[in-house]
Amino acid sequence: MTDAQHENTFISDVPVDNLASFSQHAEQHSQLSTSAIHPNWYAIMAEDVPDSLLLRRAHRPAHLARLEILRDEGRLLLAGPHPVSDDSATPRFTGSLIVAAFDSLDAAQSWAQNDPFAVNGIYANIAVKPFIKTMP
Repeated sequence: MTDAQHENTFISDVPVDNLASFSQHAEQHSQLSTSAIHPNWYAIMAEDVPDSLLLRRAHRPAHLARLEILRDEGRLLLAGPHPVSDDSATPRFTGSLIVAAFDSLDAAQSWAQNDPFAVNGIYANIAVKPFIKTMP
């Protein structure tokens, strides 16, 4: 690579002169993506008890109402169930995934434990972990 070509080498909108400057740019980007500018995303991963469909149907309105509050507050990234992938005519589910913004891990765990699906025995277990939204 000639000096002229090297001067025009960019990663994102930051010129890259060498590996050290690239590392510095990556570090700055990493700090920005976890700063107060971006929400603290948490993934709530829940596993259903066997044969949860009737319980899901009974408690779905209350479950969705809580998700709608998160959505209306701009704190819901995504939510949905994990369907069983078989040829059954009856839908079945193995659990759910919710990614939402909370002030802390404790707040996310508390929210998950108080979900109607958790309180009413649909979820056999729940894991809550920090989540970094990378794309899109």
